Amino acid sequence: MIVQLAVLMEDARMMHPLLRVPSVDLQPLAKVLAQVAGIKIVLLNALTTANRPDLLSRILEAGEVYVEIAMLEGLAGIENCLKNIPMERLLF
Repeated sequence: MIVQLAVLMEDARMMHPLLRVPSVDLQPLAKVLAQVAGIKIVLLNALTTANRPDLLSRILEAGEVYVEIAMLEGLAGIENCLKNIPMERLLF
């Protein structure tokens, strides 16, 4: 089974100021992955400018976790991602 976790549903710039929804806190995910064997996780919308490469690296090392690039912005975005994320874990 593949589990998809939406880290962010919508860009904060598109949210009404009174209805801002924060991103999902990925901090506990590495610990949970260590306890659940054989689960495949796809992190949706996890590559935003607020991304923490150190946390994402720990999560990727903890289990079979993939990251997709739908909300990736910036010059040389994929090139920069590949510095912290293995190519086989990056999804289009």
